[in-house]
Amino acid sequence: MYAYPLFRRQSATSSRLLMAPSEEAKRLENVETGRAKPKEEVLTEASTFVSTNGGDPSDQFLVLAHCKLQFGKYQGQCPVA
Repeated sequence: MYAYPLFRRQSATSSRLLMAPSEEAKRLENVETGRAKPKEEVLTEASTFVSTNGGDPSDQFLVLAHCKLQFGKYQGQCPVA
């Protein structure tokens, strides 16, 4: 079974997507509050993962490819500037 995304628009006639959480999402009890991880921590985790799996941790593109993306409440906070 595949779950198709439900895109919400600002109004029925608008072509702009609504980028805020739905009312249902706001009511969730198990919402963890916090901030995005610091970029140093994200890069360290990725570098450790790369070296553990036999890669070259000095290869910047390989390390960046294994950085965890942070979505939702972390929107707009990129670990690599």
